[in-house]
Amino acid sequence: MEALIQFLKNEEKLLNQIKTLLSNYEQAAFSKNLDLMNMLLAELEKVINEFEAVEEQRKSVFEKVKASMNLPVELTFYNYASSNEELMKDLFAVVKLMNEISLLIDRLKSILDFNLNYIETLVFVLNPPEGSAYDKRANVYKSTTKSNIELQG
Repeated sequence: MEALIQFLKNEEKLLNQIKTLLSNYEQAAFSKNLDLMNMLLAELEKVINEFEAVEEQRKSVFEKVKASMNLPVELTFYNYASSNEELMKDLFAVVKLMNEISLLIDRLKSILDFNLNYIETLVFVLNPPEGSAYDKRANVYKSTTKSNIELQG
């Protein structure tokens, strides 16, 4: 039981680190600091991998606990945790952090989508596909080709 509580506390610590890194990434995205964004992504990947390893260890220990206590194989961690107040409290802390991270990721995705659309608009405006309507001296470019528009009178 104590081992499971310790795993949840480790998961909570790692999720707090992930949340902090995502918040810092959001600020870096606002300031368009690409070097900081790259550094934060590398650190984020490292912490996420560490979190996944701790989560797998917790699952393994839980399976061993179920086997040693002759508990049903289909028993979920949540159902098991509901019998212990401290375990349930730590589990809810982890779930709460995951929800906060999910909201932060959604907000970050919106920010990055906006930035991408902004960049695409700038590229289109600065480099239109048909070419400019102006010549080198900023005069309206007059095409020598015949217009497709015919006036009817």
